[in-house]
This record gives sequence, structure tokens and C-alpha cells, in this order.
Amino acid sequence: MLLFIFSNLTLTTKFKKLAAKSIPSGVRIIQTPAELSSHGCSYSVRANEKYKDILFSLVGKEDLFPKAIFKVDSLNRGKVSYIRLK
Repeated sequence: MLLFIFSNLTLTTKFKKLAAKSIPSGVRIIQTPAELSSHGCSYSVRANEKYKDILFSLVGKEDLFPKAIFKVDSLNRGKVSYIRLK
């Protein structure tokens, strides 16, 4: 899974709608995990990693720039780990 982290719900919703037009399914808005949210509340668009190229091509369209992009790596002893991509 990929997480595209935005600073507010408006930007998150716009990116989700844009992504949903290009990807058949699996695009969701979630509350950003606390360990990834460095400045108060933020929201993320979660999508399947197999659509990575499509999602990255949408970044910047309509001035939609995420604060960060993470790959959800794996569960390790019950904890999720993240790899920062951007």
C-alpha cells in the first residue's frame, strides 16, 4: 500500500477523486498514522502499490502536492513499518 499524506482534508479529497478516476478501485481516505503525522492532524490517500506509476503521475496536477509519500512496508512483531518515498 501507498500513503499520500496531505495537510488538510480538502486537498486529500481532491486527490482521492482524481485518483479514483484513473484507478479502478481501492482508493481510500484515512487518518494519517500518528507516527507519520508530524504537524497535527493530517489525512492520507491510501491506494494499492500496483498503481504507483499512475498515482505518481497525478502528483502536482491541480496543484495537489502531498507533504509526503510512504510505502507501507510490513508487519514486524505486530508493528507496521513505513518507507518514505518522497
